[in-house]
Amino acid sequence: MNEFIEIKTEEEPEEKGEYTPKRRVYSVEEIENEYYPRVFYAGFFIRFFSFLVDSLIAGLIVKILLDSILAITGINPSLKIYGILSTLIFLSYFTISTYLTDGQSLGKMMFSLKVVKLDGSKLDLTTVIMREFVGRFIHTYGILAILYILTAFTEKKQNLSDLFADTSVISLSKENAYNIGKSKNRDSHHIVCDL
Repeated sequence: MNEFIEIKTEEEPEEKGEYTPKRRVYSVEEIENEYYPRVFYAGFFIRFFSFLVDSLIAGLIVKILLDSILAITGINPSLKIYGILSTLIFLSYFTISTYLTDGQSLGKMMFSLKVVKLDGSKLDLTTVIMREFVGRFIHTYGILAILYILTAFTEKKQNLSDLFADTSVISLSKENAYNIGKSKNRDSHHIVCDL
């Protein structure tokens, strides 16, 4: 069923005291597409808390896995080698969990977040490696960690690794709430616009 809304605005008077009404008919879909967002990007703080949860999980995996392997083999690596191995496992957790769950690590699942490609296509392994392994390595290990703050200031809430991979993180809970509201609007056949 196509619904239409007629919006009238007053044009400038051609002569003093005369106004000509200007009319335009909009479909409900046109109004929804123009005035309502379709993608709900997740902000800095919710992503930060999600990252903290994932970091704790990754840290536990690193500790259990690495210490178990070293205990079984009896190898006592230098601090530098231990750091490199820890980093590889830490970054692998983010890469593998994001790829296998189509954009959601455990922390992102807890906060209803998801990594998406900006072009709308499915996440591929190259994109996930670029974002989660390469990008996170740059962010986490170096002065560039400060660039996480980009998330708060970019239009699509992208940090440096998102910019590399052409991705962002969306809030699934906001998207679900919007879809529920949208279906209720469609059922009631009313849309109120204050223009």
